[in-house]
Amino acid sequence: MSELEAILESDLIDDPTRSPATEPDRIVPTATRRRLWALHAMRAALTLGALGAFAVIERTIHGEKPNAFDLDVMVAMGRARRPWLTRVAKAITWFGGVPGAGGIAVASVLASRRRPRAALQVALGSLGGIVAELGLKQRFGRPRPQHLPHLEVVGSKSFPSGHAMASSSLYLTLAYVASRSRRLRSERGSLLAAAALLASAVGLTRVYLGVHWPTDVLGGLALGTAWASAAEAGFDLTGAQALERTAQATPRGANGRGGQLRGADLSSAVA
Repeated sequence: MSELEAILESDLIDDPTRSPATEPDRIVPTATRRRLWALHAMRAALTLGALGAFAVIERTIHGEKPNAFDLDVMVAMGRARRPWLTRVAKAITWFGGVPGAGGIAVASVLASRRRPRAALQVALGSLGGIVAELGLKQRFGRPRPQHLPHLEVVGSKSFPSGHAMASSSLYLTLAYVASRSRRLRSERGSLLAAAALLASAVGLTRVYLGVHWPTDVLGGLALGTAWASAAEAGFDLTGAQALERTAQATPRGANGRGGQLRGADLSSAVA
């Protein structure tokens, strides 16, 4: 097992080499954990989706003209430019572009290929940037900012930031999937925070490089996070339901008192 495969090692739901029939004691706690995660992810998706919708509405209201917030941040970024900082920004922004995010997505899908559900979720997470680039940008048609010299060659429209949406959807998805493994489960919060920090850093570089308005980045981060969280909720919920059906069809389930998943079991099961 490679290092990447070990990081993406998943649980009873995602790993087809493991069976509820051979690990009946894991059915209830695994289903319970995934239902709780689905609830958390749905809340995140709704919250961030609402923020993304707000950014879309704000953009519609103001049309093509930048607002005061956009202008103030762009001016501050222009003043902060330094040769060494530009090199750092270009290195970080690579993680949200096609070579960086695309390569990491392909490598992660290949590493999790023995776990079709996990591989499918990673693949879906990697589509966030494509959705932004081919769908949303054409829908809103916001021009790129011209208040600062562009430090990177760009050709598409501005809203939402494809780099911001791609990095938030992909890296949060990887954090979600990786934190299902037993060795990383306790680090779930830290992994998600690290993924969010990386995506935010990528978004910040887009403003620094002069190719996006701040609201482009905020909208991309919100929509990408909502995309990843909605996918996580869907995969957690359907996985938990599959385990529960298995338990209900089993004469003697994980609790040793029959196949039904009782409310007390669900509330007290250890993740």
